[in-house]
Amino acid sequence: MKKEIAFVVAMVVLVCSQTTCAQIFGSSDRPSSEFIPHSAVAGVAVFPKKIASLPDLKVFPREVVTAWGQKELGFDPMLITEVTLILDKLDKVTPGEEPGWAAVLHFEKMQGLAGAMIDKLEEKTIGGKTVYSGENGIPSFMVFDESTMIVGNESWFPELIAASGQGSLVEMFNGPSVKGQLMTFADVKQMRPLFEDICKVFDNYELPPQVDDFRRIPDLVESLELGVDVNKKFESRLVLKANNSEAAQQVHDIIVEGMQYGKVSMLAQMTSELDMDDPVQVATLQYARRVAEKYEVKFTPDVNGSELSITANEEILAVPVLLGMMGSVTRSMEFERKMTPELQLRQTVLAALNYESAYQKFPPTTVNDENGEPLFSGIARLLPFIEQNAMHDQLRFDEPWDSEHNSQFTTVAIAPFGVDGNGNSTIRFPIFPGSLWDDGGEKRFRDIQDGSSNTIFAIHVPEGSESSWADPTPWTISESNPMRDVFGDRDEVLVAMTDGSSRVLKRSQMTNEKLRALLTIAGGEVIER
Repeated sequence: MKKEIAFVVAMVVLVCSQTTCAQIFGSSDRPSSEFIPHSAVAGVAVFPKKIASLPDLKVFPREVVTAWGQKELGFDPMLITEVTLILDKLDKVTPGEEPGWAAVLHFEKMQGLAGAMIDKLEEKTIGGKTVYSGENGIPSFMVFDESTMIVGNESWFPELIAASGQGSLVEMFNGPSVKGQLMTFADVKQMRPLFEDICKVFDNYELPPQVDDFRRIPDLVESLELGVDVNKKFESRLVLKANNSEAAQQVHDIIVEGMQYGKVSMLAQMTSELDMDDPVQVATLQYARRVAEKYEVKFTPDVNGSELSITANEEILAVPVLLGMMGSVTRSMEFERKMTPELQLRQTVLAALNYESAYQKFPPTTVNDENGEPLFSGIARLLPFIEQNAMHDQLRFDEPWDSEHNSQFTTVAIAPFGVDGNGNSTIRFPIFPGSLWDDGGEKRFRDIQDGSSNTIFAIHVPEGSESSWADPTPWTISESNPMRDVFGDRDEVLVAMTDGSSRVLKRSQMTNEKLRALLTIAGGEVIER
């Protein structure tokens, strides 16, 4: 299959070579739907002759291309007016077979095929048309008439020449919602089984919700159209037609939330690797932030009933930033996967120690408004100390953690705070009478009279006690039975001590009395290891 596709691409590139990307995507011709079977699910139309006649291509070696084509192929490639690539429905294919595919070449005039090209191919007739049957990676050729040749999977030829002019892909070709010298169409509804198979690759990954939601889009969308036109500042227009208006809004929200997550992840990744003393790196971060914000606006879909559209021209330059965002998401996911709970605990307590060094006190248990109402968990104040400055700067600490604005960021999993399968934090501060986090936190290092190595700072919580890292709801530990809340149904618990070390507490060696001693900062207890 790869060899056949490579051949078709080579035919198109033959005519389009020496052009810039912008020159390839011009014009607004309506594509031909003459040979599209009812079962076809995707197609691409490009107009080589129009491309070759662009004013900017005066130095294009037309004579050389013409001579080479007539000698090697038997026809003049400069006379190709349109190339239409078509793909059949993949679930029709049985194991060991190739899917139906074809490239329909429309000529101004075709002279035939060169002997050197067809001498080794078997000649036969299909539907009254001459076919040169390919093998060993060489596609088959059908000479339909003096102006049309079909290249592709021979087993699909009968369906191509018997096409009735009906089907969802035909409708898209006949009444495109997009314009351009390059147009792409896909019947997403018929391709859903293919998308489901592709999505299964990610089943073994704990994807952030904002990324995982993209897997829902094929079930919400019926078709896709893309057109590019250089005559309008390289204008690119993507149109998605959803199942209904409600589905369109869901797709809109998925794309917006995904872009927000990608932007925050990219900026956080860049900030973590930034040398603040290097003006070039600082300027690069400022540029990335500016372009990311621009792309975020331009790539937000417009919704009109059940149709979504994204139109961009020079903003296409933001695509490298988009790819960078996806790369940062991938790196973050891989980092989260490799971080062990022990490493997460140590990184969190190290951040708190650096916070204490900067402010001469530990962070508050919660960030409150002027009336004392909690808006954020105090762990949010540690973000700049775990290389999440960009995230911290985006938050509005005068609004609740789950406000419309803050929810864009607080749903992003933060690896050092622990991450479960739902993106919630598994590391929490225990609220216990006399603990580091009692009475609002903000204790000083000298307040820890029992010694930092004997005082619990944070705990890897039992199942059911996880929450968003930003949620200010306290994790309160029972004074009478702290074992129940800290251990849950586990035999061992991983905790971080305030000196930055980690320790495994075993149920068999622990009592409520010992646990109280470890949770408090000034109880004066003698703790046996």
